[in-house]
Amino acid sequence: MSENGTANTTDSNRAVPGHRKALHLLWAIPVVIVGSYLPYVSAAITKCGVFGQDCYPGGPGFSAERAAEVLAQFAPAGLLMFLAVMLVPWMRRALVRLPFAIAAGVGWTAALWFYLAS
Repeated sequence: MSENGTANTTDSNRAVPGHRKALHLLWAIPVVIVGSYLPYVSAAITKCGVFGQDCYPGGPGFSAERAAEVLAQFAPAGLLMFLAVMLVPWMRRALVRLPFAIAAGVGWTAALWFYLAS
């Protein structure tokens, strides 16, 4: 305590605002990854059929007509990632978080798409 009754603060206590709030990303991102399992399975069934018969070598293969449907099924996973990055206040201003959130949502959707395509 100082002479005027306030607590002394040191530089180590003056962390960047939102520093501890950024730690919420450590649980939010894994929740999104687990939550993306259902859209991934749904898209895999759409792409390959229930038993994977459309994806076997020599099978009919993936039709381009179903590509938009598969991509639409990945949209909830991308939205979850966008919301996790946008709503966790790891930076003060929401407008600063917005481009990162958009990139994370689109990137996660693309990653799921390419993983399914491989």
